[in-house]
Amino acid sequence: MPLLAITDLPHLPHVGISVDSRNDEEFWQDAFVVSEFERYRPAYGGEPTTQKVARLFSDDEGLYIHWTITDPEPALIRARHQRRDKIWRDDSVGFYLDTYGDAQRGYLFMCNALGSQAD
Repeated sequence: MPLLAITDLPHLPHVGISVDSRNDEEFWQDAFVVSEFERYRPAYGGEPTTQKVARLFSDDEGLYIHWTITDPEPALIRARHQRRDKIWRDDSVGFYLDTYGDAQRGYLFMCNALGSQAD
């Protein structure tokens, strides 16, 4: 997975984003696009079995990430409505936020296909 600095991301003026799982607002077209990822589970490395695209940008209030994931076998996706932090047996997507910039520690944010979260 590529390492990005916050300075690599477009910083947009306050856009009044609606957090609704959609990326149909015009400003998403100006977001930084990431499409190269590594598989983490069940085994680290290797080619991912799904196609993923993440769009990222920041504004004066936060960091915004939108994932689009296409699975060739959607019937096999494992996702359950779970309490927060209980998604470890589900298929999920996530990112590390390395606030120290040392590639040694960071905050992990994840969610499954149903929106259950872990951090």
